[in-house]
Amino acid sequence: KLTKVLKNYVENAEKLTEQLLMAMKALEYIFKFIVRSRVLFNQLYENKGEADFMESLRNLFTSFNDMMNSNSENTGMVKVGLLSHESNCVLLLKLSARKCLIWHE
Repeated sequence: KLTKVLKNYVENAEKLTEQLLMAMKALEYIFKFIVRSRVLFNQLYENKGEADFMESLRNLFTSFNDMMNSNSENTGMVKVGLLSHESNCVLLLKLSARKCLIWHE
């Protein structure tokens, strides 16, 4: 699962700074991939595993929050990257959730 890999990068930001910085630059595309994959999965399996998916997203955003609250000097550029792209990702998730709800009605 891509969310779990990204969460692992975020939780180990001090060790994986370079990889996480590259991921932050591609964050919007990563989230588009995650959302599109989930939409297609829902069409095929009718919301199977929805609770697990939502929990993995919650855990990922909790890890983002924890990283942003850390005082590590090594993650400064990563934090800037996250702030630059996170709002687009949240908006993308909201729009996709709305589409999924409409599709299931």
